[in-house]
Amino acid sequence: MKYYYLFICLLIASCFNENLSDKRAFGGKKYGNTFTYYAPEKTIVFFPLASVTLNDQRILSQIFEPLFITNDKGKTVNNVAKKYEELADGKIIQITIKSNIFFHTDECFSGSENRLTTKDVKFSLDFACSGSQYNSLGQILRDKIIGGTKFYHASKHAFYNNGVVGIKVVNDSVIQIHLKEKYSGIQKILAHPSITIFSRKAYDYYHENFVNHPIGTGPFQFFSSDKNKTVLKRNPNYWKKDVYGNQLPFLQEITVHYSTNLNEEYQSFARKQSDIIFELPTDKLDNAFGSLSDAQKGKNLLHRIVLKKGIKINYLTFDCSTYPFKDVRVRKAFNLAIDRKSICLDVLNGDGNYLLKGFIPKSSFYNPNDKSDILPYNPKEAQKLMIDAGFNKKNPFPELTFYINAKRNSRADKWAKAVVKQLKSILDVRLKIKYCSLSEKFKLIQQKKAKIWKSTWIPDYPDADAYLSQFYGNVKQKANKESLYNSFNSPIFDSLYKKSQLVHNLDSRTKIQRKCDKLLTEESAIVPVFSEDLFIIVNLRVRDFSINGSGIIDFSKIYIKEVN
Repeated sequence: MKYYYLFICLLIASCFNENLSDKRAFGGKKYGNTFTYYAPEKTIVFFPLASVTLNDQRILSQIFEPLFITNDKGKTVNNVAKKYEELADGKIIQITIKSNIFFHTDECFSGSENRLTTKDVKFSLDFACSGSQYNSLGQILRDKIIGGTKFYHASKHAFYNNGVVGIKVVNDSVIQIHLKEKYSGIQKILAHPSITIFSRKAYDYYHENFVNHPIGTGPFQFFSSDKNKTVLKRNPNYWKKDVYGNQLPFLQEITVHYSTNLNEEYQSFARKQSDIIFELPTDKLDNAFGSLSDAQKGKNLLHRIVLKKGIKINYLTFDCSTYPFKDVRVRKAFNLAIDRKSICLDVLNGDGNYLLKGFIPKSSFYNPNDKSDILPYNPKEAQKLMIDAGFNKKNPFPELTFYINAKRNSRADKWAKAVVKQLKSILDVRLKIKYCSLSEKFKLIQQKKAKIWKSTWIPDYPDADAYLSQFYGNVKQKANKESLYNSFNSPIFDSLYKKSQLVHNLDSRTKIQRKCDKLLTEESAIVPVFSEDLFIIVNLRVRDFSINGSGIIDFSKIYIKEVN
């Protein structure tokens, strides 16, 4: 047995030491090389259901794979799933999975096969409905599946073997999901980049420590992570091939450096030590591309720009359940005192798309369709509301801490500072900026210590539901690990949202979603400021670069080929 275990260890090591220098690729492609980029915060937990930020998803989507994916055109297509069917008038979803997919080589599979089966799919979907501390997404799936809510409550401390009764294994290739009601958006939810398939055997082997042993079926395998960087290595047994028959992926390695220093990131790109920039204000162009003198000497870095229409939104969030934002007049005053056009045009130099129609921006899957602006700039009305709420010179508004998780001098930092300045000018509100990490901000919100903070949201699947679901069912009026918005509670919103889930006609569903959006705006549950385009700069040596509207990169098809 010890020799077999040694063989497994050597096999795992050989996967990480793969030599691609002589591996031939067709169609002008090329194997090998490292793709390097910078992220503002370190990924701490390497488990998709526990990590819901874009930075985490960019890494974990290379390790784990969902049943379906959203392609760069916003369409939901098969991935691990081979076939999708609706039975019983749409109340039963039957999914056939591909038979040629294997988990990454690991000691947890010693003496057993590492092929992905429907038992793994059921376990993964059970987990996505569970009350586990490592599941941050239960609210978007569990209430739609028969037995999902019951399992959520029963699994907060331990799993039981049968899992969710409405998720049934038919055989090794076919699984069924029994819904409470027909829901047209279920396939989009199953394309969520964090609702992925992981191994039941790995969970049984590593137990609670499995979150530190990420084992998926994706194009890259976890190799190492420390305070400075995370490294992923090529999966030599990956199941996908490109149109030329080349086995994917082409890259040998992905390296993610962690830094909050924007200049370090720009200079690294200029020196060809990193391959992409996710945010570049216009006043930082020289840092990334060199000066006019460099251009005249032909020393500028060759690059291309990738632009995706913005579905990322930036806004303020309150604790609506406690003083002073429990008073809707205060929240409305903040909404009316923000000059969104000025922030986008003057502060951000035209980078943002100011939001005047509501919380959800116009996109391929949602149209506000409202001729009037429901988010006007009205300083006089804002001042009147504050007086009505009891705040004046004798009773000034309390000074509050405004929590910002952003790099200093970044776009997020600039607009947040502009909001602070406007609120001081119009309402004499004093907000003290406190820079913090995302995890620190989460903790403060959960502890009810934060009153107001900067927020960003990118929908994980192409549906207005991905924006609205965060506000549903917040009867406890308390932020928790699943949502940052649970301080807002509205039975009217909950009723509308639930109705939108039961409507099958797309136009009718959109009309109800617009009502939800308008209610959130009228109640000033949050203060929408602007939506943001994905404006990405890529080194020209990076070929076949693809990114979807949510900001997830398909690293499996990228290859590196130097420009002569």
